[in-house]
Amino acid sequence: MEEDESILNLLSQSNDSKGILGIAFDLKEAGNSLLKKGQLEDALEKYGYAMAILAHYQFEEESDKLEFLKLAICTLMNSVLYFSKKKEFVEVGKIYSIVLEFDPYNGKAMYRRAMAALELDKRD
Repeated sequence: MEEDESILNLLSQSNDSKGILGIAFDLKEAGNSLLKKGQLEDALEKYGYAMAILAHYQFEEESDKLEFLKLAICTLMNSVLYFSKKKEFVEVGKIYSIVLEFDPYNGKAMYRRAMAALELDKRD
């Protein structure tokens, strides 16, 4: 855990925003590969690392900010599949609500959050 924090601190001080985005993208892709193999916990761990890296870095350029947002939303949308498969619908709803904070017109997030609410018998 301490080692992870040290790595995140080093990355947050980097001047290579494209490199940071590349690392996070590669972790997301590794998570996708693991998810396809049914290795849910390992996939969630990769998505978590990708999100931690993105959360610790301050992107300055507008193009990097847009890429960050796209990557963060995609990573969140993929990570929620873990909770869906585990039938943890409260978590599913929370994550889709976060996605909708950043992308309020994301139809997939709206639909899946509504489906999670139905699973919880919450019709509001």
